[in-house]
Amino acid sequence: MQEITLGEMLENSRIEKGISKLQLCDGICSVMALGRYEKDERIPDKFVIDCLLERLDKNPEKLEFIDSDDEFSLRLYRDEIESAIEKGIFSKAEELLENYKNEIKTASHLHHQYIAMKSGEILAKQKQYQQALTHLEKALTYTNRASILKSGIENMLLSYTEIEILYQIASIHYFLSNDEISNMLFLSLENFLNGLSEYNEKKIYFFPNVLYYRGVIEKEHFNYGAAYDYLCKAEQILRNEYRFDGLLNIMKSRIDEEKQIKSPSLDTENEESMVLALEMAAMCNEEGLLTQEGVKLWENTANQQL
Repeated sequence: MQEITLGEMLENSRIEKGISKLQLCDGICSVMALGRYEKDERIPDKFVIDCLLERLDKNPEKLEFIDSDDEFSLRLYRDEIESAIEKGIFSKAEELLENYKNEIKTASHLHHQYIAMKSGEILAKQKQYQQALTHLEKALTYTNRASILKSGIENMLLSYTEIEILYQIASIHYFLSNDEISNMLFLSLENFLNGLSEYNEKKIYFFPNVLYYRGVIEKEHFNYGAAYDYLCKAEQILRNEYRFDGLLNIMKSRIDEEKQIKSPSLDTENEESMVLALEMAAMCNEEGLLTQEGVKLWENTANQQL
């Protein structure tokens, strides 16, 4: 089997999808630079490679590239930043972001986009929504994607970072009850993610969340059948990926919709048992033993069944 170069893969994938050089590289690099990458005359920064491949619906994690020392260091910083945010240690995450900024030795604006996105995420998790939007909207400007906030995603290509930024912005507008823009962005994200391959990493991660919000929005408009369909689809994706994050909320919402549409064929009792099991699983410690909160839930349930 003949191996192909990075440049050949970029060019072949771009032509196969009917994408112009300008469409692919918009906000990432110049058309001239992309031409050199495709001809293997020049090797791009690893972060630039990832962004180009992601816009082509390719998962860069499945391809082997050698990071430079600087790139490897920045990737380690990103891992630490993600971990700190996940644990809710926001002061540490902010300190790491500042260190990350000081470590940047290239002119690539992709790093500044990442910093703006994570700064916005930290603020959003602390419910400082307006400040968060300022950072997230700025993050989109680094790769010429700010127009999406007015006109939607149609005919645009997105990297994983750009998808994440748009999802965060849509979520914040939903929390702020800015219905028009949140509905537009969630619908745009739904259509965009639906067009990606089933193995796309960001589709697997974000699609269930987007479908969940679409279901909630339909419910708020009393479209219970549509809401139920969205929730079922989101639940199936999570089950297929063995992901329990988010599954609990989705199943609870789906049971509510089952009650609204009053379908006799829906086995709500079994679903409620599954929700209880998920709730109890979420209350287990690292050794798999129920916490005191979990024991109390189990006892209350048992008493109700007597």
